[in-house]
Amino acid sequence: MSVTSKDFGQPGFLTGTFTSAGTAALVTETLPWAPSLFILFVDIEGTNPNMLVQTSYSTTDSMLTTGSTGVITTPAVASGITISTTANTVAIAATAQVNSGKNFWIAFK
Repeated sequence: MSVTSKDFGQPGFLTGTFTSAGTAALVTETLPWAPSLFILFVDIEGTNPNMLVQTSYSTTDSMLTTGSTGVITTPAVASGITISTTANTVAIAATAQVNSGKNFWIAFK
């Protein structure tokens, strides 16, 4: 995991990028605060990037926009994003990623 940008002095949100492993694996981002909303753009350099949205309020408060079809599914059946408001972490499951894909995320306070 390689986070290339965080915060830039902007209150209330953080951004970052990471490249999935050749065989995608769990990625955990540690933040300075617990996010209420996390948006992940999956495989941003690919042909059909997906967008996943997850809130910390409920595991069913989620949305998936499928890049290849434009279909929006809400709630996302399994977003693959888990927000811990006690540990200030966001876990991104391998199933939410594309092997070797570059990903961009934004987290809101």
